[in-house]
Amino acid sequence: MALLVPFFAVTAQELPKTTDPQTNQQRLRVTLEHRSRAEHLTNDFRIGEKSATRALVERTRLRIRFGKNTDSARVLVEMQDSRGLLQDKPFFYEDNHTNTFDFLQLKADFLLDKLVQDKPVELYVGRFTIDLGNRRLVARNNMRNTTNAFDGIYLNIGSDSSNQLDVFVTRPVLINPASLDSSARNGYFWGSYYQEQLNPNANIDFYYLGLHDDGRLGYEATYTTLGTRLNKSAMRGQFDYELESAWQFGSTNNLSHFAHFQHGSFGYTAPLRWEPNLSVNYDYASGDSEPRDKRFGTFDTLFGARSFELNPTGIYGPFLRSNLHTPGLNLQLRPKPKLQIAVSYRLFWLAQPTDHWVDSGLHDPTGNSGSFLGQQIEARFRMDVQHYVQVEFGYAHLFKGDYLVRVPMSPTTPNSNFVYAAVNFKTPL
Repeated sequence: MALLVPFFAVTAQELPKTTDPQTNQQRLRVTLEHRSRAEHLTNDFRIGEKSATRALVERTRLRIRFGKNTDSARVLVEMQDSRGLLQDKPFFYEDNHTNTFDFLQLKADFLLDKLVQDKPVELYVGRFTIDLGNRRLVARNNMRNTTNAFDGIYLNIGSDSSNQLDVFVTRPVLINPASLDSSARNGYFWGSYYQEQLNPNANIDFYYLGLHDDGRLGYEATYTTLGTRLNKSAMRGQFDYELESAWQFGSTNNLSHFAHFQHGSFGYTAPLRWEPNLSVNYDYASGDSEPRDKRFGTFDTLFGARSFELNPTGIYGPFLRSNLHTPGLNLQLRPKPKLQIAVSYRLFWLAQPTDHWVDSGLHDPTGNSGSFLGQQIEARFRMDVQHYVQVEFGYAHLFKGDYLVRVPMSPTTPNSNFVYAAVNFKTPL
């Protein structure tokens, strides 16, 4: 199934959803999507240089929906096959790349017509994917070759209004690269997310997320994440902004857990032909300041996405929202309606030099290696070739900082280069 279309060389985002009223009223809808992406990384930064430096990753999705949009009950089945081919070494995190034929979504949707103050209410039961807010903490993965899913129930109130509430109780699905995925022994993940448009210049979100030993960490963890987000979307000739603050507290591996994450971005879209948007960004995710005490301070980014903001993922992906602080600049251009170009520059430091550089395997508990990880330049080019095909090319260069010179077991290689190219094909059947 992974070879349903020829290899071209990858997209980090799905194609636009159809808005054809006739299509949306079909009783049976079947959609096939396939993505092929070639990746190449020089001068690995991870411990022992044990991860793949080149790969061809392929992801195929078959989506079958029974029922019209207006029906009171519908069924959705989505199957996904994710594979890594031609890699020179094993993947550093196998479950981020490989998940042979499995069920990504298998759910029943119930439309409960305007039961709460004349607002539409939708109830999902079964296995499903979730996007919340700007997807920093809970996301349906785009660039990553495998995808987060959850088993449980999900309630949405007011999806077509200026304010809406989402409530869910789930078990996170643990990806098994070689056999069927399961959530049977994978803890619990639950929460609520409220969004409201205050006025044309301000949207505000509030959220509560609870987690109990979801199986990703390898030890018992129970904590709460509380957060808020204030933003204004980018518009031609106007300023835009986004502020987000999240706080975690509870316990991790029998240690008191207290951590936090902060994000701020401010931008402006010039009233010019290419609609250039220039923004300045800053992210801070706390780390653990003292490894020997009885407290744990590393922020857990939960099930969030990062390729849209921090760095490309795939076999690259050096940075995530844990023990990190990073300022940056981002420029986005749209020369044509179907063509997007983005260029960004960021600097990266560890929030706490005694804590791990999460996702690299490197750690200096003494803190003597410093905290400066380096600088990154990234460029992306994405174009809709025609209605069913999207192509994407990307490049990232990591100027390695002093930390990689001093930290024990560092690969001590020159600066890293990462390049990828991809095609995404999506069509109704």
